[in-house]
Amino acid sequence: LPIPRPLAHGLAQFIYGKKKGLAALPAFFAEAGYNPLRWAPTPPAIAERSTGKTMGWHGDIISELYGISRSDQEALAIRSHKNASAAEKKGYLADEIVPVEITKKKKAVQM
Repeated sequence: LPIPRPLAHGLAQFIYGKKKGLAALPAFFAEAGYNPLRWAPTPPAIAERSTGKTMGWHGDIISELYGISRSDQEALAIRSHKNASAAEKKGYLADEIVPVEITKKKKAVQM
């Protein structure tokens, strides 16, 4: 995970700023803030950037707008997975799926 921007800017002030040593601490805290919890890396958000909402939220809104029930959504998902499985078994996706080799218990395994 990348270093959070406030911490990176604070460290830049501390390392490259005009003041050195303890005299540089006020500039560091001015940029990084006084709460060390803000300095920790944060995991990527699962929300969509432009709306701040999750895919599930958007799915619920679209289903309400178009009157699609949850059971209809689940039936479509099951049908879609069955179609994908059948397509793979028939070889339609042979050019799309690439085997990956991993080491498991000191033995190379292809998945």
